[in-house]
Amino acid sequence: MTNLAVINQATTLGTQTGDLAGAVSVVILSVTPGANGTTVFKVQHHFVTEAGYSITAAPANATVAPVAPGLLAVVSYPVRITGGTGPFAGASGKIDVIGEVLLPNFPDLAGGKTVFRYSGQLCYAAPERK
Repeated sequence: MTNLAVINQATTLGTQTGDLAGAVSVVILSVTPGANGTTVFKVQHHFVTEAGYSITAAPANATVAPVAPGLLAVVSYPVRITGGTGPFAGASGKIDVIGEVLLPNFPDLAGGKTVFRYSGQLCYAAPERK
């Protein structure tokens, strides 16, 4: 769950629960029209777990479709994990995201909110053998 335009117009900030509990921030890199009336948000995630470890991810495309005035539903939102710190060093995996984005003044992001659920698989790097 994040609030949009918190740090600046293009940056979200919030918390996440579950196996990756902690803080999450997303920088919106671009917003472009997609196919069939969708909108594509190209984003960069920043994760910090409750234990203080970072999780890195490749830029992702969140494709959304309008379902009501100011309300967008996620159509496609895969996130590829590329590593991190501590136990996440060398980790890889894919997270699929579903949810909704409330944007009462779209395309202005001010006052926007997000609610997402994620599922997927994270693979940890094999420990080094000595």
